Amino acid sequence: MSSSPARYLNTFEPKALAAHCMEDIDTTFAGNVQQGDIMVGGKNFGCGSSREHAPVAIAASGIPCCDRGELLRIFYRNGINIGLPLLEIGDDVEKISAGDRLRVDTETGTIENLTTGDTFHAHPLPGFVQDIARAGGLLNYIKENGDSVMGYKIAVVPGDGIGQEITSEAVRVLKAVDAKFSLGLSYETRDAGGTAYDKYGTPLLEDTLAVCKASDGVLFGAVGGTKWDAVEPALRPERAILGLRKGLGLYANLRPVKVADALIEHSPLKPDLVHGVDLVIVRELIGGIYFGEKCERYVDGVERAWDMENYSVLEVERIARLAFETARLRRSKVTSVDKANVLVTSSLWRRTVTGLAKDYADVRARSSLRR
Repeated sequence: MSSSPARYLNTFEPKALAAHCMEDIDTTFAGNVQQGDIMVGGKNFGCGSSREHAPVAIAASGIPCCDRGELLRIFYRNGINIGLPLLEIGDDVEKISAGDRLRVDTETGTIENLTTGDTFHAHPLPGFVQDIARAGGLLNYIKENGDSVMGYKIAVVPGDGIGQEITSEAVRVLKAVDAKFSLGLSYETRDAGGTAYDKYGTPLLEDTLAVCKASDGVLFGAVGGTKWDAVEPALRPERAILGLRKGLGLYANLRPVKVADALIEHSPLKPDLVHGVDLVIVRELIGGIYFGEKCERYVDGVERAWDMENYSVLEVERIARLAFETARLRRSKVTSVDKANVLVTSSLWRRTVTGLAKDYADVRARSSLRR
């Protein structure tokens, strides 16, 4: 089913598309929808809608906003491009019924169901996305703001090996996009990793970090390779990654894990364990043992080495808060994994997460020992 059936893709006229909006699901939809109605869709709404026709049909029907359980990214981007605000509220979508009266605040991501009294929390739309929506779409926004929205500086850090190949092709794509939409992209390329070590004797120059900080975005490839296995630890290519993380304040890594049914048979895990897996791993990046004090020396004639793991409450709260906010956009469940049975840093971690969980009564939180 499609919000804009394929047989009408030969037109891009909004009113014509609106007349057939959702007709394969409900032939009365176009006639019943009223100005200001809000559309609420279920999981994977927008699947297959690779063109802009679908959000255009919805917006032209008089619907100013869509709330979804989970959005397909291409549908989300197309919606923003044509000025249709889209919010994701995870499984809470099941608590909204046809005919319910909703109050939506796109700035805060708050959705109030005035019929049932429930309140839901979606990730608020970024300021620039709200500006695009108010302008009626990306093209109108560019026309209204002219040169003020033009010009974005991209720091390109290819790194080593395949990283150089990937970033080269990515820049080609960006240049093609820029040529079509006149975004005013400019690029500064800097070495990092083993390539930088070979040229300058260090995996990350201060100049490289400065260029990244001054840019609107960083396109990073990959670093490392067997060529540098014998390099002393403080100068190994991987130190570039840690330096960029710390210098740019990139404290979190979001790793979505979702297995398509067609790929289950290729997993090394049993099919019953893989089927239906859909989670996000939230990993802390700039604290802990990677950035703690390190030492290698002889003690009583024996060579020893150690790395100190060090976390503060503020560091744990920061990453935990992101995990809770992310959970609110999904199934409202958080599992904190630690080694509180043997590590004092993990004991601090568990106490901090447990305390913070009180601020998120709508999220089910639990702690689990890492085996």
